[in-house]
Amino acid sequence: MKRLLLGLSLVGLLLACTQYRHIPPTTPEGQACVAQCTAQQQQCRSLANVGYQQCVASRNIAMSTYNSCRASGQLGCQQPASCFQQEYRCTEPYNQCFQACGGRIVEEK
Repeated sequence: MKRLLLGLSLVGLLLACTQYRHIPPTTPEGQACVAQCTAQQQQCRSLANVGYQQCVASRNIAMSTYNSCRASGQLGCQQPASCFQQEYRCTEPYNQCFQACGGRIVEEK
């Protein structure tokens, strides 16, 4: 069992090392198109960051309520869910847009 876990961990580490190189299009139209993709990605990341910050603020309030509930000895206190950065959701749409503009994405290990 330990070998299996070790093997899976090593595979995970190798997959995490995969990087991608973006080769932009050479035409002025393609470059303008990629600039629009980049603007959309920045907007996506901004919105994701705002959502994350709102989640953290709400979670802090909920965590205070949860801690008070536990301190009072009540049963059924519910711990609030964790917040996660969601900027990764902006990557795939950007990559699709980038390629639609004539750019290429090359995998590098």
